[in-house]
Amino acid sequence: MKSTLRTIIIFSLMFLPISSAKGETVDVCIYGATPAGLVAAATAKQEGMSVLLVEPSRWLGGILGAGIKPRQDCPEPKSVGGLTKKRIFNLGNLPPLFRQAAADWMNEENIPILYEYRVVAVEKKGTDIEKIRVEFAPPDAYGVPVPKTDPAKYKEIQAKIFIDTSYEGDLMFLAKVDYAIGREAQTTFDEKVAGVGLPTNWTPIDPYVEPNQPESGILKMVDPDHGKLFGDGDDYTQAYNYRFYLTKETAKKIPLGIPDDYDPKDYELLGRYVEYLVNTFSNNETVLMKKLADIFPGWMNSGDHNYQRHSLFTIAPLGVSRFYQDGDWAVRSHVWAWHRNYLRGIHHFLATDSRVPEKFRQATAEYGLDKTMHEDTAGWPNQLYIRISRRMKGEAILDLHDVWNKRQHENSVGLALYGVDTYPVRRYIAKHPETGQIGVATEGNMFIGKARGTGIPYQIPYGAIVPKREQCTNLFVPICFSASYIAYASARMEPVFCILGESAAVAAAQAIKSNRPVQEIDQTIYRNKLLERGQILEWNLPNVQLPNWLKNKPNLALAAQVAVSSQFDKNYLPSFINDGKYNIDNNKGRWVSARNDASPYAELRFEKPVEINAFRVVSGKVDSGLVDPNTDFALHYRDANGIWVEIEGSRTTNNEEFNFSKQFPNVTSNAFRFVVTKSSENLARLWEWELYLIK
Repeated sequence: MKSTLRTIIIFSLMFLPISSAKGETVDVCIYGATPAGLVAAATAKQEGMSVLLVEPSRWLGGILGAGIKPRQDCPEPKSVGGLTKKRIFNLGNLPPLFRQAAADWMNEENIPILYEYRVVAVEKKGTDIEKIRVEFAPPDAYGVPVPKTDPAKYKEIQAKIFIDTSYEGDLMFLAKVDYAIGREAQTTFDEKVAGVGLPTNWTPIDPYVEPNQPESGILKMVDPDHGKLFGDGDDYTQAYNYRFYLTKETAKKIPLGIPDDYDPKDYELLGRYVEYLVNTFSNNETVLMKKLADIFPGWMNSGDHNYQRHSLFTIAPLGVSRFYQDGDWAVRSHVWAWHRNYLRGIHHFLATDSRVPEKFRQATAEYGLDKTMHEDTAGWPNQLYIRISRRMKGEAILDLHDVWNKRQHENSVGLALYGVDTYPVRRYIAKHPETGQIGVATEGNMFIGKARGTGIPYQIPYGAIVPKREQCTNLFVPICFSASYIAYASARMEPVFCILGESAAVAAAQAIKSNRPVQEIDQTIYRNKLLERGQILEWNLPNVQLPNWLKNKPNLALAAQVAVSSQFDKNYLPSFINDGKYNIDNNKGRWVSARNDASPYAELRFEKPVEINAFRVVSGKVDSGLVDPNTDFALHYRDANGIWVEIEGSRTTNNEEFNFSKQFPNVTSNAFRFVVTKSSENLARLWEWELYLIK
């Protein structure tokens, strides 16, 4: 019934006021029904503009409709306002729910949507875009974009303002606006972490078809080293991947299948890597199984699977995103399909090759795609995760100095906060930095500051979303905005795109009403309007600090012998619960809870009784990144009879801060439990917690 309703809604929106006419004229044309496009369309309509939303695929919501959760990359929700907070954060965490809610929202706003049309040409008069030509290009049965459009089925769209909210920046590109691809050198923006990096995940694997014989050729999926020096720029860009859902339930499962051209020889690198893992960890099956799972299916992030950056071989093919970022659709279609066949190939290899331990082969073979997540594309996500492509060279360029809060902007259009997060760009032949031995390594991976970055949200200037005025005066670019590769690696999160989409649409309405180029709108009027809509333009809240009464006090949790979590069926090292660095996002100190009816807990056991009278909790992520309101916690201790007892005075209620601390009367025990007693439903959380004795 829901699927039928969705089809009816999409069909009605698809042909709302457009019918079969070749031409359409509106105030604002938004290209790309990504989350930023949805926000831009709704904002422009609310600001009194006539709007048309053009989407090349059949689906709304971009990557949020294909696996990523609306708030998972937002470590500081208090820096987010406007429609991003009011609507996007509440559209749902599962892909089908998000897509349906997005369709309902656009229907509520009475916004017409043109599906399955792709921009192929832009016609300009001077520096103004007068109209664009879009042609019919329905994706294939798996959601993969087709190489060519149908010129016989086209539409011409005239608008006063255009907003490019596509992940590829094609409208911007066709408007002949300057842009960058790949990685800048360290010297370009004085960014010490920019450019070619040091090798990571170096592994002693022979990279040649015939071992020790370079003349035999290089194994597939390994690049030769391009020879550029540390800190140089190049045309590589960070890896893409699907955020897919797997299941072993027969009723929900769709087989991944085998690529038509499957040849196990193409996966020899994977075979050698598996051999290396088996030889290295043969005496520890638990670690070996974990290392193999890092290859496929990767690590699970609230149901969907993501790339494990600390593995040499993963679910993300390296070195192919560089061709996508500035390629035509024939190239992009091939790259997109390559990702699908790559996943199918490594799944089949790991399920059948004799070098893979039988236990892991059997477990892998049981996996299939979960059809309930993407029923109309045979379980495959309808959107590839395009982490980065073109980056406009606009009136202003965001760089690492902005990310590190070295600049303030009077014309801020919103805030961003995240670490510099780049996945590897290539897998290549590399010498061991100390021994000189030839092996295979990855390069380009970094996660500076982890999810919270500096902890202080930074401003994005208006000039980053508008082109240079001599190039185009009626275009906004909220996704492929103007930034260095390094700065974009921090700001490239969907909530930020949505914030910029709203700010762009407000500016579009103002430019139309004042009949001014987008670069010349009245910034005072504009700022007041953004604030009126609830946008957050500057950060006035203090950064999270360790309370003074805890400073220089030892964290007794680090002395625990064993850690236990209710979410798992085995014990973990205490570092799983706490690593003592006051930073959940280093991926060591984490405890996961997920349900409001399970009383989830994390337990620490000590060899000898420990006396405490205080604890501190840091929330890593609660979808939004903080503790949700009305989330209640308590600390329990195990008494002499082995009974768990709540510590008087330890209960906390209605917590809204990133971290909080609590003191209570002294308690001595050899085991303590941190318990969530009440929480919002179906929100994945990561916690880090610490125990103290305050004298």
